[in-house]
Amino acid sequence: MNKNELGRRLCACLRDAQQKKNDCLSRASIRVCIVKGPGVIAPRIMDAYDRAFRLLGANTSVLEIGPQGADAGSARAQLAALKPHLAFCYGYTGLALRDPLRAAGVPLALLFFDSPFGVAWNQYREYLRELAAFPDHYCCFVWDRAYLEALRKQGLRHVFPIMLAADTSVFKPRTPVYRFNVSFAGRMGGLEELRAYRLRTASAHVNEFVDRLIERKVSSPGRPMLHLWAELANESFPDLAPDWNRPGIGELHLHIHREGSILLRRSLLASIRSAGLDLFGADWDLPGAAVHDSLDYVGGLPALYADSRINLNISAPQLEYSVNNRVFDVAAAGGFLLTDYREDLGLVFPDFARITYEDGRELDSKIAHYLVNPEERLRLAADMHDRVLTHHTYEDRVLLILQTLTESGWLA
Repeated sequence: MNKNELGRRLCACLRDAQQKKNDCLSRASIRVCIVKGPGVIAPRIMDAYDRAFRLLGANTSVLEIGPQGADAGSARAQLAALKPHLAFCYGYTGLALRDPLRAAGVPLALLFFDSPFGVAWNQYREYLRELAAFPDHYCCFVWDRAYLEALRKQGLRHVFPIMLAADTSVFKPRTPVYRFNVSFAGRMGGLEELRAYRLRTASAHVNEFVDRLIERKVSSPGRPMLHLWAELANESFPDLAPDWNRPGIGELHLHIHREGSILLRRSLLASIRSAGLDLFGADWDLPGAAVHDSLDYVGGLPALYADSRINLNISAPQLEYSVNNRVFDVAAAGGFLLTDYREDLGLVFPDFARITYEDGRELDSKIAHYLVNPEERLRLAADMHDRVLTHHTYEDRVLLILQTLTESGWLA
């Protein structure tokens, strides 16, 4: 079956897909290859997509890429056995198998849930040349529209929006025991090493820019970092304007995201005065907070989200408009969330203003409010849970992806 025939079959089964998901893709006889590489969150997301495709009736196969790279011979044998219509990967992972995939005539969809520009300059240029050389073989789905538009400006033909989603096989409601009032799970260490490396390898000019930009972001958590970057560059650092075609800018952006994430988290968590705080995975001490070990994503986090009266979310600076996985995970687990504002929250939860904060002062105020108003808190958590399970599961994302590909003509 070629792409045109697959597109016709998918169009037929997707017409009523939102009303009837079961066995949608089996009716189209679709076969999918999931390319899975190493990482922390990336493999979890690809596992969730694999389950979603199978729940919808697709026949899937997983091609694993180990830490040492791809085994092209094994990939060729697996592709020959499955004869997939499509392959999916996280970020650029699947390009390690570009030759076997192209030789087998298997088009590849790249799912970007991190910045597409946060890789070494030479590698980035190599990837872009490959995508541009075979424009109809590849398509990109990008979770933040700031990077989506930037990729389109690079001349890529098939670039579409996507959001993260709830993995309902992991995050499920349970009867809470409320062991914690306010909790936050996330790493907040390594700042000294990151800063020392930057000071050692970058010029004094670049270091001044980074320090001032991170300071602005910490002072204005709700503002997109690239807006702050452009303002500061326009004021004093014209040579450091956020131009993805300039060597080193993508790597600088990645470093600012990593260093800025830690400082932003520390600043916001330190602003909390209205309640005790339980931190999971932090390797620094915050006065008045209880510090715990990291939690396993599958076994520990769902219980934490259910057993905390308030779960906190602090988005990484690389999220300009989009929301991270914690928004969907907490809601799917039936927990209550307070999150920093991101514009895409309006696409997830119409009543988002009641669960968002703009700065540390508003965060502390809302913590105090919701701890003494449990009925309101539980009602909002239930509404968010229903909204996420109705519109924001990985099955919903799979259907959206395939609908987008058929309607755009990529699967004509």
